[in-house]
Amino acid sequence: MKRLGIDVSYCQSRVDWQKVKAAGVQFVMVRVGYCFNNGALHIDKMFKSHMEGAAAVGLDVGVYLYSYATSVPAAKHAAKEVLQAVKPYKLTYPIAFDIEYEKEYPMKAKAANTEISAAFLREIEKAGYYAMLYCSKDFLDNYLLPERLTAFDKWIAQYASK
Repeated sequence: MKRLGIDVSYCQSRVDWQKVKAAGVQFVMVRVGYCFNNGALHIDKMFKSHMEGAAAVGLDVGVYLYSYATSVPAAKHAAKEVLQAVKPYKLTYPIAFDIEYEKEYPMKAKAANTEISAAFLREIEKAGYYAMLYCSKDFLDNYLLPERLTAFDKWIAQYASK
């Protein structure tokens, strides 16, 4: 099954949700915000607006957190704050943990990067939500230990043609 979706954040400050739906978009992943290295959540300035706009036109909605968490306790803290932020909304798509090329996640720290990711995802699932990892194919292969993350679905950014 193929479904058309988009992701939105503060970068898309003016979204015509009726136009989005008319274009055939079926779901949206909204950036809830980012977490600091200690796990404290900084809410995306467009989060509430995007959540309400997407829901108003009947799109399926999920969220993602851009991470700077540097430890398992920080990742768990971030998950708890995300769970509080999404409480007022009906999610029909996952809560994704977005881990990317930041200085907090060096290639040589694959095990730590993996544990941070898994800790966030487990907290989300423990609360009854569908958790998913978001990263690039290269990051998954070279900065994480994918064999330790098989329990979680992946949203993979693939910039290459193959």
